[in-house]
Amino acid sequence: MVIAQKLHAENLFEQVQSLPPLPSAVSKLYELAGDPLVSSRDMEHVITHDQVLTARILKYANSAYYGLSHRISTVSHAIMIIGFDGIRSLTLGFTVFGMKGSHQTDHLFNREGFWRHSLATASAARLLAIHLDLPNPEELFVAGLMHDIGRIVLIEHLKERYFDILNESIERDIPLYILEREYLGMDHTHVARLLCQHWKLPLSLTEIIANHHECAHGEFYVPMEEDEPPINDALLRQWETASRVVALAESLVKLSEIGCGVDPLVSTNPINFFTNRELPMQQLMQIIYSLPDDINTVESFFNLNVSMFGHMHGLLDQTRHVALVLEQEKTYSFISILLQSMGCHIIPIETMLSQHDSSVCIISDDSMSPQLKSDLRATGDKVIDITAWIKRHSMAYYDALPILSLRQHLLGELTDFFDEQEMNA
Repeated sequence: MVIAQKLHAENLFEQVQSLPPLPSAVSKLYELAGDPLVSSRDMEHVITHDQVLTARILKYANSAYYGLSHRISTVSHAIMIIGFDGIRSLTLGFTVFGMKGSHQTDHLFNREGFWRHSLATASAARLLAIHLDLPNPEELFVAGLMHDIGRIVLIEHLKERYFDILNESIERDIPLYILEREYLGMDHTHVARLLCQHWKLPLSLTEIIANHHECAHGEFYVPMEEDEPPINDALLRQWETASRVVALAESLVKLSEIGCGVDPLVSTNPINFFTNRELPMQQLMQIIYSLPDDINTVESFFNLNVSMFGHMHGLLDQTRHVALVLEQEKTYSFISILLQSMGCHIIPIETMLSQHDSSVCIISDDSMSPQLKSDLRATGDKVIDITAWIKRHSMAYYDALPILSLRQHLLGELTDFFDEQEMNA
C-alpha cells in the first residue's frame, strides 16, 4: 500500500512558479496572437531576433511535411507557408521539448519513451483535427504534446513517492490520475493548468489540456473568478470537442504502442464517442496508418530518433485475417483497432462462414452460441474466447483497460495459430 503525504496546492504552485518562464520570443508570439492587427512582419521581427528559432523554423518550412519543390530561405516566406498558428505551436513545442532533461530511464518511467508518446499523441491530435475540420489543428498538436506535461513536474518534485503511486496504479489497474487525486489532492492535469497559467498561454489551450481526462466522461470544467465574464457556450463546446480529440489521440497511440505513456491503461470512452459519431472505424484506421509518416516529418526537430518508435502494425509477420463475434459495440471498437494495429485484417464473420475459410481466426465473447463455437472448433477453425478477460475488466475504472496484457495474449494465440496453418499448408 502506498504511503504518501498530501501535497498542498500552494507547495506545488511554488514548484511550478520556480520553473523557467517561456523564452521571450515564444512569449511575444503568443502575445501577438491576441492582437487582431498583427501582421507577418510583426512575427518576422520577433523570430529573427532569435537565431536558433530562425534556423529551426526555416528547417521546418523546408521539411518533407510541406513537400515544396523550391527552398524557403526567408522567415517571411516561412511564415506564409507554416501560418501564424503553426509558427506559435512550433515555437512552443521547442520549449516544451526543452524540458526533456536527461535520458534517464526508471523501471517504471521511460523518459525518452514518454516524449515519443507525447509527440505521437500530438501528431494524432493534429491529424484528427484536420479530418474533423476543427478550427485550429496546430493548437491541438501542442495540446497533444503537453497533455501529460504535469506528470513531468510531479516526477521531478516527488521522485520516488510518485513512482510508488504509479506502481500501485499498475498493480490495481486503476487510472493513474485517479490515484494522483487520492494521494496528492490533485492530478497532473491540475499541474498542467498551473504551468499553462505560469507561461501565460491562451485559455483555450490551457483548458483543452486540463480537461482531456474529464471530457472523456462527459465533463468539462473551466475555473473562473467571480468577476470574470462568462465564456460563450459555443466556444466552450468547441474547446470540449478539441479536448475529446486529444483524449482520443492518446488512446489510439497507446493501442498502437507508440512510445511509453506513464499510465499503461487505455480509456475506451473517447474511441466509442467518435466511432459512434463523426469517425467510422475505417476512417479512424486510415488516420492511424498515416501516423508514422506524419511523425517522421517532425521528429528530427525535437531531437528524437524515429527508429526508436514502436511500430503500429506488423507485429505479426504478415497481414492475417480475423473475424470478430463480440456483443458490445465498444468492445468491438477497441479490439478491432488493437488487432489492426498488430497487422490483422478484420473480415465479417458471415463472409468467413459462407466461404468456409479455416485460415481465418475468430475472436469471440460469450455472445457466440456454444454450438457454433463447438462446430467451428470441430472443423479446425481457431476460436479465441476473450470472455474471461472482458468479464474481469467489465467494472474497470472509467473504462480504462489494461490493453497490454490482452495484446500479449492475442499475439501469442494468433502467432501459434498462423504458424500452424503455414506448417500444414
